[in-house]
Amino acid sequence: MIRLALSSRHCSSELIDLYDVIARLMSIALQYGAPLAKIGYLLSDAQFEPCGPVSHHARLKHCSSLPDLIGRHLLVEYCGGEELAHV
Repeated sequence: MIRLALSSRHCSSELIDLYDVIARLMSIALQYGAPLAKIGYLLSDAQFEPCGPVSHHARLKHCSSLPDLIGRHLLVEYCGGEELAHV
């Protein structure tokens, strides 16, 4: 089971609500059999604010958006996407 939790003190409440909706959609997609790798690749490489350095992750050091970080995390940690890791 994968549980995704996001926290940021630099995001507006609207943006946090948007990410909550994305997390719910991901949950439903996975429950109905969408491949985790497909979701990861759909999220990775999205480019918009907030973006930048990543802290507290051993293998990812930079992201181009929060969906990019989520997608890269899923691919690196659960799908063997070592080519996407920075370390």
